[in-house]
Amino acid sequence: MRDSSNPFSTKCFQPGAIDYEFFGRQQWEVFAKHCRNQRGCSLIVGPHGTGKSTLLRTLAKELIRLEPEIRIESLFLNRDHRSAQHFVQSFSRWRFFDLVLLDGFEQLSILRRLQVCFSARRRRLPVIATSHSPFFGCSVLWKTSVDETTERWILSKLLEKQSPDLLNRAIDSEHWRASREKHKQNLRESLFDMYDWWSQHDKPVS
Repeated sequence: MRDSSNPFSTKCFQPGAIDYEFFGRQQWEVFAKHCRNQRGCSLIVGPHGTGKSTLLRTLAKELIRLEPEIRIESLFLNRDHRSAQHFVQSFSRWRFFDLVLLDGFEQLSILRRLQVCFSARRRRLPVIATSHSPFFGCSVLWKTSVDETTERWILSKLLEKQSPDLLNRAIDSEHWRASREKHKQNLRESLFDMYDWWSQHDKPVS
């Protein structure tokens, strides 16, 4: 059985568990307003595990904070075998919303993606979607990536209730270095790998 108290258990870093906080407050407001003013389909682009879904979910919170009455349709298609069905049901309602957030653009067929681009442009509707790569007819709004600063920040959030030296122990561990070398930009997979590292070490709580 998986240990739910382990800070590297899936629930601790699944999309939405930690906000995307690599913008300052003023930058977040500028970014959210920029998204709100889009007319058509715009993409948040990046490899697996770089924070696209987290950014999209944090964007939803920021938009509601700035405009409490905004009508947002949120559609999360990743790893859902009913993606096509959910898309059709959602798409028929888009005319009732001010903005659409779509996580997993690449889960749609090329025909469906073209349909999204055409419909969003025709209706002048902001559709903000996550994708692993650019797509014809969509502007690229933001590119996600992972560097050492990102890694340290995420680990510090996961280990914030632990003793201060544990963060450095994790980053300096051979387990972490080997995982980062293996998974490159995919930070999520390295966090999965650290579950076993945590289980094998003393965990003094501050």
